[in-house]
Amino acid sequence: MHGDDEVIGPMSKTMQHINRMSYIAQHFATSRSGTIGQLDPLTFWPAIESELKTNKTLTSRVSVAKFLYQWWATNAKLAQRKQLDAEDMNAECCECGQVETAHHILCECTCERYVNVRRAFAGQRAKIIASSPYSSTVKNTFREIHELKSDGTYPDLSSESVLWQEGHATDAEAKLISDYKNGCKCPLPWFTKGPLPTGLVNSAAVTLDVEYDEAFRFCKKWFKSALDEGLMIWRARNLNKHNGNLEECIPYADLRHDYYDSVRYLSDIGVDLPEKRAIRTMRREGMQKLIDKADDARASSSMMSFVTVNGKQLTREEMRFRQRDLRRQQRE
Repeated sequence: MHGDDEVIGPMSKTMQHINRMSYIAQHFATSRSGTIGQLDPLTFWPAIESELKTNKTLTSRVSVAKFLYQWWATNAKLAQRKQLDAEDMNAECCECGQVETAHHILCECTCERYVNVRRAFAGQRAKIIASSPYSSTVKNTFREIHELKSDGTYPDLSSESVLWQEGHATDAEAKLISDYKNGCKCPLPWFTKGPLPTGLVNSAAVTLDVEYDEAFRFCKKWFKSALDEGLMIWRARNLNKHNGNLEECIPYADLRHDYYDSVRYLSDIGVDLPEKRAIRTMRREGMQKLIDKADDARASSSMMSFVTVNGKQLTREEMRFRQRDLRRQQRE
């Protein structure tokens, strides 16, 4: 009982949720000398928490944390930690000549490999915006804040941005704009990385004429897309820096298409698959494993397993590469 009222509901689950939120609030209040504290009440956390539930392993959770809190080992971060040659004046720079920070490669760098990833995901998110439950006025404002510019970079969301000038927004957009303005002075360019402000959800029913559940689904899709984009940009950066093959960094849309083709094929031949929810929320590494498994099954039941080159049969990796190359040619 609480006073004269009976308390009902999942008590243990609710208390765990309250504790998690309190830990987040404490982290924001004390981290970086408290300079990111204002982000906690501005951020719609349930969408982020929902995505983290699909990241079961410690490695995947760490990768999300590094993405959100700018812990990537960029050249600027390595120089700060004295892990680069202190005598090299350009040690902390990206190949484009600017200082290589997480925000730079996510939003500002004009190197082709980053621009290509952004454009691939921008097309995906344009569909998310178009199908969102918001009014056309709010959608237009949201596009202006988040959509790519013609050079493949994202708009400036800092406190100096022209987006926040007085009189820029109508009354219908004022709450949305105010949340972005309040968060833009933080040292973490927070809203450029996928978290969305609470104004899109918590007050959406009154201010934006949108039901909570619909707004929640939109924020969840948006964060997942932005997270996938960020991790793919970081992968493209590391492949280039460590002389990897950038062609192996498959665009997410193509990977997803190959993944569902592989799932259907494996299901048809009777291979045990994860449950449906796990299939829908599979991360990039898991998708690639199922694609490889399907390629191995296709190769073993085709003439490819009998092909020889210079008197030697193709290795498993060579057969996978041939199938990946064939799919790429068909898309082109």
